[in-house]
Amino acid sequence: LQALFEELRRDRVHIMVAFDEVDSLVESDPSSLYTITRIREISQDAQAFSSLLISKTLDYVKMVDLSTLSSLQWNAISLDPYSAEQLYDILLSRSQQAFREGDVDDGSLQMAAELASIYGDARYAIELIYRAGKLAEVADSGKVMPEHVRRAKASLPPQFRKEELVSRPISMLIRKL
Repeated sequence: LQALFEELRRDRVHIMVAFDEVDSLVESDPSSLYTITRIREISQDAQAFSSLLISKTLDYVKMVDLSTLSSLQWNAISLDPYSAEQLYDILLSRSQQAFREGDVDDGSLQMAAELASIYGDARYAIELIYRAGKLAEVADSGKVMPEHVRRAKASLPPQFRKEELVSRPISMLIRKL
């Protein structure tokens, strides 16, 4: 690391590293966040390193010690879950990259966006369209139709919001499965 920072300092380069789903990293190794926050010290006064920590929740901070917490610079930004309209835009863009023009019915994109908007989850929406595309291909259909999206949803594991898990008895959740 010291050699890297010397090179960055010499070339007057600043590196920014984004740690996506940092909560998973911290859960597997709580000391990892401490290491990340201390990298800045190795670069000394050159300010050659910045980090961006991305997480669905801030629960991971409960897993670290006070010295790690004190070294975090708190500029937290909270983003709302994706709306159906935003998910539709994401799916439209992705489907234009993944499918030939006209291969996906617009109603299929709207349905997948609506289903995924319950959770605000773009990954779920993309997985729905991907699986629907695979089902359409197996059925030798010329187009991904809403029926393929319905079947894709049935093939995916159920999605639960955190509020559902907290407020429902386990017996109700098992029935939902």
